[in-house]
Amino acid sequence: MRSVIRTNPLARAAAAFFVGGLAALVVHQPVVALLHALGSTPITPYSLRATRPWGIPGFLSLSFWAWILDRLPRGWVYWVGAVCLDA
Repeated sequence: MRSVIRTNPLARAAAAFFVGGLAALVVHQPVVALLHALGSTPITPYSLRATRPWGIPGFLSLSFWAWILDRLPRGWVYWVGAVCLDA
């Protein structure tokens, strides 16, 4: 039996967005908090500061771009896309 996520592109995109956002909140931001507590970075975790151009909070923007990078094929296209998106 095939998974709905494998057969339905919209479900796959929604799952990728959810997992990318969850990873940003559960893995990336606690690491940023640890580095900030150690004095290694001035960046604060879970930033609610508005980002350009739409003014959404920083951690939501991070979740979105994680989803975009997940959509790119692996290999050289991924790395070109990552550099172009300034990730």
